[in-house]
Amino acid sequence: MQESKTLMVDGKKYVTTMFSPTIGFPLAAKLAKYLFPVCGEIGKQASPGVDDDFRAIGEALFSSMPIDDVVPTLLELFSTTQTQTEKMIRPIVFDNDFRGEYMHALKLASEIVAFQFSDFMSAIRSMLAGNRQVADDKSNGKTGTA
Repeated sequence: MQESKTLMVDGKKYVTTMFSPTIGFPLAAKLAKYLFPVCGEIGKQASPGVDDDFRAIGEALFSSMPIDDVVPTLLELFSTTQTQTEKMIRPIVFDNDFRGEYMHALKLASEIVAFQFSDFMSAIRSMLAGNRQVADDKSNGKTGTA
């Protein structure tokens, strides 16, 4: 398994390192609590795409997660990620690096989740593909939107 990965988000470079299981498992459980319902709705779409992971993260953080959990969860996600410039690499300073750049923070969070939990996200997609209700909704032309 790849131990670290360089991420490019909106022209900014980051390096993220895999979580230890003691950090990753509780964070995965927390994310699952909020992502499963959102991913279920996305899975009902006729053709979910790459941007759906980003949408799922945003919806989970802003529609289902308690407001007091949003920043601590983002801080956990960013805890093993550093920002990289031509001259240096340094830890993310949340209040400085994302001031006025909330969407950028969500894009980075989505990229980190995709890397950190690639097997987890793949399992969610597989479960949704095998979910009879999702499959029935797709074949009947339902997209999960009202």
